[in-house]
Amino acid sequence: AASAPIAVSNISNLIALKIVGLSLNSYINMMFVPSMIGILTIGLLLYLYFKKDLPKKIPSVPVKWDNTFSRYVQTHPLDVKQQTENNDWKLFKMSFAIVILTRASFFALSPFGVPLELIGMVGAFLLILLRWYKTKTGLSDIVKKTPWHVLLFAFNMYVLVYGLKNVGLNDYLVSNLKPLIMDSPFNATMIMGLLLTILSNLFNNLPAVMIGTLSITEMGLDPHLVQIAYLANVIGSDIGALLTPVGTLATLIWMYILKKHSINISWGKYLRVTFLIIPIGLIVSLISLYFWTTWLLK
Repeated sequence: AASAPIAVSNISNLIALKIVGLSLNSYINMMFVPSMIGILTIGLLLYLYFKKDLPKKIPSVPVKWDNTFSRYVQTHPLDVKQQTENNDWKLFKMSFAIVILTRASFFALSPFGVPLELIGMVGAFLLILLRWYKTKTGLSDIVKKTPWHVLLFAFNMYVLVYGLKNVGLNDYLVSNLKPLIMDSPFNATMIMGLLLTILSNLFNNLPAVMIGTLSITEMGLDPHLVQIAYLANVIGSDIGALLTPVGTLATLIWMYILKKHSINISWGKYLRVTFLIIPIGLIVSLISLYFWTTWLLK
């Protein structure tokens, strides 16, 4: 959800940015405030939902040393070894500086026509080069640890959605939605946001954004209305997509990492939280987008 305010935070936000005529800076101008209102709403609701479960102090748990429980230490469930003293903090700071520089370059260089993917590739290459120089470690562990099955799932969803497009899904959406949204920014915001929520949870948010954006660009709408509808698409694909685990790649990877560390989050546990919280956060975000873009930015 927190990837919505800035376009470069999520690949689904970037997919059709140029198609609808938005730059990174204009995206932030229209999107930052309404999406932050939605994020704060979700954060507050999560806090209230889990308030009784949150410990005021992390309990000490026994750690096994030399086959005996000889002492108690503060631990985190994903890192019981507590080996932070072995971290190379100089390497960490240099890597973090490259990440910040790369992010800043997106905004500084994109107005001059430098492709975002080129900037990202240069940043990734610098990180890999720095790592190799400092640790003499190559790419093998990255390749091995990458959750390829999740990426394969996303590719399969692309194929499925393009198949639906080829058999007339886009034409159906254009013909049925155009009369409803062509003269109403409010309808465009709510309908496209809710539609992308449904499509994202059926197919995953990446192909859903493509379908939604292709649909609004084929409706012959006013350019400003196209941009509002696209931003509603983004809210639906970033926030609404969190209803089910298949809605975003981020959720799938998160559940994969937890499972690897023997922390089981079932679909039932996940849905009990999201079906209470996400719809409220989604509606608040979409209404905020409508007021921000049609009233305050006039």
